Amino acid sequence: MLQYFKQPIELYYYINNISCGYFSGKIDHFWFYVFILIIFVLSLILCGYFLMQGDLSKQKKVIKFFISFLFVFWFLTSIRWFLIQGKWLINDWQALKNVSLLQKQSEMMSRIIQGNGLPENWRNFREFLEFAKEEIPPGSKIYVLPADEIFWCWSRYWLYPELQLVDSSLKADYFISFNVNLQVVNGFEKIKTFSDNKFIYIKITNPQL
Repeated sequence: MLQYFKQPIELYYYINNISCGYFSGKIDHFWFYVFILIIFVLSLILCGYFLMQGDLSKQKKVIKFFISFLFVFWFLTSIRWFLIQGKWLINDWQALKNVSLLQKQSEMMSRIIQGNGLPENWRNFREFLEFAKEEIPPGSKIYVLPADEIFWCWSRYWLYPELQLVDSSLKADYFISFNVNLQVVNGFEKIKTFSDNKFIYIKITNPQL
């Protein structure tokens, strides 16, 4: 049981993303909902019984009990979340309180890369996206590679609302490529280079990616 509360602090995730715990091979929330459903059904049975008996005072007590149960149960099932948030806060404070802004940024990038199992050449993905935002006219539609869920999530976050991400190069005005080995991009012309394997392309004809 204690292992359930031991989130590895060295695995750094975004503050809103905490990996789930498991009991008997199923995600913890499955058992939480099962327990809530059982209490809810029992409360309905008791309410029906007291209604048939005409005892409205006991029926109200059952309803109050169920509402109180939900609040208490919510707090108890959130203990793991609070503990992990506290560990992250203490760890970040100790590691970052006496360092410069550039050192903080470097440390945070290292944690994100490590926590998501990314290669080291992803270290400057934020700078690349900021570079793309500066070089591409606002309102443009862009397609991004790699087609990786993490990179797409970051791209939407950093490029919004100036640039609109699309799910196909056929819909795009511009194309950005981050650490992808591309020899030829049909329908697009390379216009800006950030560094090796990090480029911006502009549409010139009907793209055929």
